[in-house]
Amino acid sequence: MLFWESITSPLKSSGSSGRGPKRDRLRFSDSLGKYLKYSHIGFQFLMCVGLPIAGGVWLDLRYGLMPLFTLLGLVLGFGAGLSSLYSDLFPESAKKTSKTKQRDSDSEDDDKE
Repeated sequence: MLFWESITSPLKSSGSSGRGPKRDRLRFSDSLGKYLKYSHIGFQFLMCVGLPIAGGVWLDLRYGLMPLFTLLGLVLGFGAGLSSLYSDLFPESAKKTSKTKQRDSDSEDDDKE
């Protein structure tokens, strides 16, 4: 089944199943929601990697240091993209990690006093 057929199949006539158009619209929104649930992640990762690389290429062309800033942008962008991807896919563990870091910094501040 093709992508478009899979998301539009609930809109096709339901035959003798007795479901009305309202139920079909709900099924359509549910199936579309499954596809769009994480669709922003690809775009976000592309921006995290693409913008630093584009900036690195521009800096390399401006200053004549061809691979330096491009590779630096690639490494920084890939790290930022992976961090963003991880926090989107595993929000619970990302919250735990930030709480642990905050708790550790609070305990270090208490130790200094």
